[in-house]
Amino acid sequence: MKSLKDHLSYFINCNELADVKFLIGKKNKEMYGHQLILSINSQMWKSMFYTMKWSEMDNMKIAVVKIPEQKPKIFAKFLQYCYTGSVKITMESVLPLYKLSDKYLMEDLKELCVFYLESNIINSMCFQFYEKILELNDQNLIGWINNLIKKNSRYFFSLNGAFYGIKYQTLKRLLMNPNYDCHEIEFFHRIEETKLKFAEKCKLVKLLHFDLIGSKGIKKIKKTELGLYWIKKEKMKREKKLEIQKKILKKKILLLKNSKLYSMLTKSLRFRNSNNEEKCRTMKAPLRADQVRVLIMTTTTYLKYLNDIMESITSQGILRKNVSILNVNLKTVTLNELRIFDTIFVFSYKPFLKSIYYGKLLKNFLKLGKGIVICASDSLRAKHVRSLQGEITSLEYLPFKPGKLIHRVQASLGKVHHPDHPIMKGVNSFDGGSDSFRIKTKLISPNATVIAEWSDGVPLIALKKNQIENDLNGCVIVLNIWPVSDSVRNNNTFWLQNTDGKKIISNSILYSVNF
Repeated sequence: MKSLKDHLSYFINCNELADVKFLIGKKNKEMYGHQLILSINSQMWKSMFYTMKWSEMDNMKIAVVKIPEQKPKIFAKFLQYCYTGSVKITMESVLPLYKLSDKYLMEDLKELCVFYLESNIINSMCFQFYEKILELNDQNLIGWINNLIKKNSRYFFSLNGAFYGIKYQTLKRLLMNPNYDCHEIEFFHRIEETKLKFAEKCKLVKLLHFDLIGSKGIKKIKKTELGLYWIKKEKMKREKKLEIQKKILKKKILLLKNSKLYSMLTKSLRFRNSNNEEKCRTMKAPLRADQVRVLIMTTTTYLKYLNDIMESITSQGILRKNVSILNVNLKTVTLNELRIFDTIFVFSYKPFLKSIYYGKLLKNFLKLGKGIVICASDSLRAKHVRSLQGEITSLEYLPFKPGKLIHRVQASLGKVHHPDHPIMKGVNSFDGGSDSFRIKTKLISPNATVIAEWSDGVPLIALKKNQIENDLNGCVIVLNIWPVSDSVRNNNTFWLQNTDGKKIISNSILYSVNF
């Protein structure tokens, strides 16, 4: 005995008892249906048939529905589902069927199409389907395919030819999504494989984050025409950005020069010439803490930061009146003006307007047999606008080479190579806080000494003594830290004030003078 399903399947596209005629596609191919059966499946059909006018009927009083945008084969499958509740879905028919089910509010068929996509979509076709789904402009389906790519992005974007044949606008939308877990070099290779014009490829690579490529990635992309273009544009972009930052700083400096803040930052810098009563020292002699004269050389005007660093420097007996502050972007000084100081503490928070000049000035200061303490987290970042440049940054003077910044990975005091060193006096612990700013470097200079490391093996404290003419020695100490404690924020992002950061800073200042 035949089931109801078998009986209904007989009436699919059958003019027997039909009361609705469909004109499908551009050629208006005739297909037949039955209002009762279609109305049971969809409220949309029911409403449409009830409100249909006589003008929409043919001479046989059969309702006529035109669907010019649909192919006859696809609509035949749609009718099959309406009559029998089942249909054989293929890769070619799944999206058109989804579009029809969405138009006529058939949620069961929509769910069936999504289930088919989830079960049958293959990796190499993922982005081709992404393009077609964008054309449908269905937010639910777009959300689904975005989620699928996000979950498997590392794998999808590593496939050779994954973007092959995809249109420019589709790729642009993909690359502008910040949620994909994939290395930028993979994006670059996939763009390079596309059939797009070179000009379009150039526009796409501009959307990538050049800073995330890494040195190894840059070596790879240098071998290609597209890579060379990208490197050139990034260099121009950085130079332009630096110029804008310099212009902004110059405007701020002009505003500051007439303010009280400017006088506060410069009046404590009491420069003396060699003809004055207090002559500068030219020979090394042991100094007590209360005799040491320190210059904080910085690019910031943020008084909270400066006061916190001042407290660290003066925590071991150095007198506050012997500590001066110089913002190098507000005042340019000469070597002769620096002679009265025994050591210079360098840290930056804003770009150096004259980074090469001060790199050379610090080298010449060192040749006087003086000491320098540099905070590496900003001042020694490789190829960065906040970093020092020039002669002082070479391995001839520094204990290690400038490197890339590591932050937001909390670290603490690790292996101590020289626990009896004067810099480690009273130092039992150090925690960099949740940010733990430091630079990653492993290239240690000849004759340099690493005193202590971070818990991840990166140098924390290192120094290098430089033999200078006339039997004078200069010493450079690099503190691979951000020198401001969490007392200015109280959110544990900077180094924790209940650890021994103050002793590290103050001991380093004293050792740079009496090494």
